[in-house]
Amino acid sequence: MLPEAKITFNDLTEWYIESPRLKALAYYDVLKINLNSFNSVFGQKLINGIKLLDLENYQVQRKEQGKSDSYIDQEIGAIKTMLKKAWDNDKISGNVLKPLN
Repeated sequence: MLPEAKITFNDLTEWYIESPRLKALAYYDVLKINLNSFNSVFGQKLINGIKLLDLENYQVQRKEQGKSDSYIDQEIGAIKTMLKKAWDNDKISGNVLKPLN
């Protein structure tokens, strides 16, 4: 069984934001906001269940809520960075990264 088969975005976010290295960053609070925005939609979803269409629909939804393209890119970038860090630490397989490339 792949490690991500039981991990939700909320679970992974909890692991990621507890990193002492992240807590020391000047933009830590902004990072948490970005991750929480994404998790308000996908938090309970298993990370291996997200597809490119899900991300595209999320981008449209955020745009309809009045968010700028750069803000939406920042949110997606936070998720992408978190997933890459999880992959580097053997928490997920590379297949999870596919929709973000």
